[in-house]
Formats: sequence, C-alpha cells, structure tokens
Amino acid sequence: MPYLVFRSLSLHRNALATLIISALLSACNSPGSSSPAPADDCAADCRAMPPSENRTPATRTEDTPPRNTDNSESSSRTRAIWVWGSKVVLDSDARNQLFAFAAEKSLNRFYLEASEALRYDQDALAAFFTISQQRGIAVELLFGQPDWALPENHHQVASIIDRVADFAARYPDLTVAAIHLDVEPYLLTEWETERPELIASFIDLLESARSRTHRIGLPLYADIPIWFDEHGIFRNGQARTLHELVIDATDGVGLMDYRDTAERIINDASNELTYADRQGKPVVVGVETLCIEPTWITFCEEGSDYMDDVLHSVESELKSYSSYQGIAIHHFDSYRILQP
Repeated sequence: MPYLVFRSLSLHRNALATLIISALLSACNSPGSSSPAPADDCAADCRAMPPSENRTPATRTEDTPPRNTDNSESSSRTRAIWVWGSKVVLDSDARNQLFAFAAEKSLNRFYLEASEALRYDQDALAAFFTISQQRGIAVELLFGQPDWALPENHHQVASIIDRVADFAARYPDLTVAAIHLDVEPYLLTEWETERPELIASFIDLLESARSRTHRIGLPLYADIPIWFDEHGIFRNGQARTLHELVIDATDGVGLMDYRDTAERIINDASNELTYADRQGKPVVVGVETLCIEPTWITFCEEGSDYMDDVLHSVESELKSYSSYQGIAIHHFDSYRILQP
C-alpha cells in the first residue's frame, strides 16, 4: 500500500499522522501486502523495486532545515566505487589496474570488500591502505551477507568488527575510514513470511554494530535501496519507516539509487536526503553499471559518457542538500569495462 498519504502529511499533524501511519504499516506488514519485494528474476545486485511513477518527493516543512543554496563546487565531494573481493589487495596486477582506473575517473573513496585479506593476509591489506593513503583515497571496509540480518547471525558482524579493531591496532599509522555494511534482508525468504520481525532484527543488528564500531573509534555506514521509505514497523511504540530507522541506527548511508535518468535519481533520493538533513547524517548516492535486468536500473547499455552527463545533472541538484556527500558507482569490475 503506497505511502503517498504519509509523505504529504504535515509534521505538525502528529495525532492524525500517527493514526494514518498505523493503518498503513499494518497493511504494509500483513501477509497480503501489495508492496512487492525485488523481482525474483532481478539479479542480486539489482536492489530495485519496480518503478513507482507516482512516487512523491518529501514535502519540506517548518521542521526541515533550509537547503544549502551555495552552489560552489566542493573538492571534498565523494566519488566512490564498490570493490568486491580481495583480488585487488592480493594480486599486484589487479591492484595496479584499480589505482590507474581510480586516477582516470577521479575516484577518492573505495568501498572495499576484502574479508579474505583481512582474515589471512593483513600485511597485504596494510600495503593496499598505504598506497591508497598516499594517493588521497579513503578506504571503507565493506562487509555484507543478507542472513546477517537474522538474530542468530548477529555475532558474525561483531566478530568482523573485532577483526577490524585488531587490524587497526596492528597498523596504527593507517586509517580505516569506516566499517560499511551491505546487508540486504529483502533477499531472504523471511522478508515475505516474517517481514516485521526481520526488519526489527535488521535494525537491532545496525544499532549493536554501531555501538561496537564507536568503541574502536570508527563510524558505521550502511547501504539501503531507494524503496525503504515504502516499508516500516512499529518500534519503541512509534510507527517508523525503514529508511529513517537505518539512518538513525548508523552514521550515514549509501543510497542505492539505481536508475538511469537524472530525473528519477533526483526524485527517488529526496525522502532520504530530506530526513538525513534533519538528522545531520551523510548520504552518498549510488548508481549501477552492472549489465543486469531491468535495464532502467543500470547505465550498462547507455555507457560512461551518458552516465557522466546524468551524474553531473544529479550533482547540480542534490548538492543543495546538506546531507548529500557525493556519488558512488557499483562496481569496479563492471565500471571499468563500461562502454564510452
């Protein structure tokens, strides 16, 4: 059931809003909910719901901080890339390709999934960090499995954070920019059968992970799809949407805004950026280059030149949000072979 009514309510009509939201969430979380999960024939990296042409951008209210009207370019704007696997750490040729590509595309942040190197070859991982720092590239250590959202698997994330703590202590001159989680609970069967309980467990995971990362002085970031604002649960006695809960539970989010036009990317990021503005949390907007279906979620067929033009338009509009930090591109293996 769509949240169009919810999005258009004034924040000052709290009593009426609570009644309407309660009804909506009850319908949304019922077994017969009409809000679909990601299509089964959509690849795991799709992370996209069918397009909602009636999606309504967030309505600004008196409680919403004013958007930044300074349109000057910022040299600190993030241009990140997801990098999956330890090959770029353990293999010198792959590592050289990544750094050459990063220089060509002016990338300044890696979301690096290098669990194998972290576990078995920390010296090689430290060498990778050293080169990155010399080139002015920040590195967030990326980890993710859908089933970590289940309560019985939360301890696995705690163990990973402890391993990162050991790595940071062993190499104090290196800087781990953040721990970055890509946990996608909607890929589990429980998303259809036990959605409220799964969402609650997922938020519990993020809250406990953030508490643990803060004890070692690291921020926690998490990836979310653009349609989390269409789902929610009751938490601590209040009806809450999922994108708000994740933003609250972390130090910032990567928004998987997987669309291939500036209009859709800008529109579909509005709710998340507006809420993050109020909370003072950073948001990086991500786009897809992997060749997957449906074609409207990726720049695979359009190519890199078209994507660059679209991202320039996106940046021109979204930089007025104080929470907007920049762009991230998914992912290295597909981006580097993307046609011009």
